Amino acid sequence: MKQYTYVINDDISLEDVAKQISDKIHRNPHVTSVLQVIESSGTEEIIRYGYEKASKWFPDMIIYGMTSQGAIVDGMHDVTIDYNGMGVCSLLLFENSTVVAKGYDCHIQTPLECGQDYLNLLNKRKDIKGILLMSSDITLFSEDFARTVLEEYPDVPIFGAMAGTRDITNDRSMVYFDKEIYNKGIVAVAFCGDDLHIEAKKSLGWRPLGKEFVITKSSNDGLVQEIDDKPAIDVYKEYLGVSENRFFYDNTAAFPILFLQNDELVGRVALYCSDGAIKYTMPIPEGTKASFAYARKKYLLSESLQNANDLISFNPQAILIYSCVTRRNFMGDLLADREFLYYKNVCSNSAFTGGYGEFLFSDEGAGLLNGSLIAIGFREGDATLSYIEPYVDEDLIQNEELLPLMERMINLLEKTTDDLRENVLQLYHSANHDELTGIYNRASFNYYYNEIFEKNNGPISAGLFLIDIDHFKHINDTYGHEAGDLVLKKLVAYVNSVLPERAVFCRWGGEEFVCIIDNIDKEEAISIAEHIRHTIEISDFSPIPKITISLGVTVISDAETSHKDIFKKVDDALYEAKESGRNKIIFRT
Repeated sequence: MKQYTYVINDDISLEDVAKQISDKIHRNPHVTSVLQVIESSGTEEIIRYGYEKASKWFPDMIIYGMTSQGAIVDGMHDVTIDYNGMGVCSLLLFENSTVVAKGYDCHIQTPLECGQDYLNLLNKRKDIKGILLMSSDITLFSEDFARTVLEEYPDVPIFGAMAGTRDITNDRSMVYFDKEIYNKGIVAVAFCGDDLHIEAKKSLGWRPLGKEFVITKSSNDGLVQEIDDKPAIDVYKEYLGVSENRFFYDNTAAFPILFLQNDELVGRVALYCSDGAIKYTMPIPEGTKASFAYARKKYLLSESLQNANDLISFNPQAILIYSCVTRRNFMGDLLADREFLYYKNVCSNSAFTGGYGEFLFSDEGAGLLNGSLIAIGFREGDATLSYIEPYVDEDLIQNEELLPLMERMINLLEKTTDDLRENVLQLYHSANHDELTGIYNRASFNYYYNEIFEKNNGPISAGLFLIDIDHFKHINDTYGHEAGDLVLKKLVAYVNSVLPERAVFCRWGGEEFVCIIDNIDKEEAISIAEHIRHTIEISDFSPIPKITISLGVTVISDAETSHKDIFKKVDDALYEAKESGRNKIIFRT
């Protein structure tokens, strides 16, 4: 396999590039040739002109591509500059592999329908090693396409990007394949071959900063209307001092928000604000807990450097890179180009493009991404010994002697933020947990108790248990309060060992404990209570010879709306258990 990358600019015309590509194909007959074309002007006439020429020059070649958001080659600058139609062509020549590609117009088909059609085209073939996915239109999210394909091919990585445009507020993004251009579409390219190997790497580098907030109102088109039950713009005003105006993206691009998705940290960049709502590049589900992010340039670079150097042992013959232009905006051209050079050190013809967002559905990826860099290495055959030396970036090596003022200020901010976050977590834990036993306290119980009534859509049937240690005053008087504290701790451990995972177990006060378990009936509640009682009766509480407990139990139903009556019922049941001999269970309906 071989890769050749060409930049079309004022010095090298489309015709010049075509001649060079023709020469490579002539020298490599009987190969599968694939051409990825990234176009930066976002002008449909230019793309159609290129396709007309290419279809005459290379009638049998698979040609696909997308418009970029801006910087796609060394030395490009701000995304608002006119690029005069410059683009990047990357030629992939496969000796033993094949490609299955198709484009879809999502004005006609949904991403889900496109995915189902693409599965039919793949026809259950077993040699698929990776699938490239490109999409256009920032309101079109192709996760349904990817998820549909992954149901059939769960171990095949799906990677790629959302096409972009230079003007974020006027989306003219396009993807193209087989002479068709889609302003709302999907292009999928499956790379197949028993001898083909693909390695995917993801770099993020952003880190969470400040408080965590909750997305309380959002929609599937990437629009977030409310954060913490307030207009989304209010959070940006409060924490960044940013208002709704034409410079919104410029003011916020360096501060994406971060949250967990499929147990991986992912980012979202805000594109613009409209009537107090924020438009992001990809959807953020309601209920998502997120925080603003920040980065030092060395954070972004260090992660990419590590990934690039890790690819050396894979020994790729080609590398395709899809990066969010936010990284270039934040780092500037010089450092963004250096990030690209890390990968060029591994494969000199690596191809780079920037879009609105990135895709990586794999063990290392988390699906829909943003603010990240995806690097895909290709190789036919086994990896041979590489003589490439890992790239060493001297600027990333800490100078212990003299640090710039900005570096010291960021260190101070980071450490202060970490300390504050740790203190907040400690305060939160203290406010919600019993200091002695470590389980939830009464305030936490009230929260979870109310949550059962507020969030349960179906019939309510929850078991409520009130537990009291028999003769606890005698234990304290005879063995001392230190022994009494030990009894409380041991009892909590024993009870927790037999409770189901969904149980909420809390210290009610003194020697009394309360437990609520959702979705159980009377028989199960009595069975669990008896298991708890018997466990305590046979457990070791040395130096106290024996400990027993009494339990009042009830099951809460939909008809019971008075919390006061519910607790009186279970309290009366406990009182009866104590008065009628202790070490027993009384159930009240």
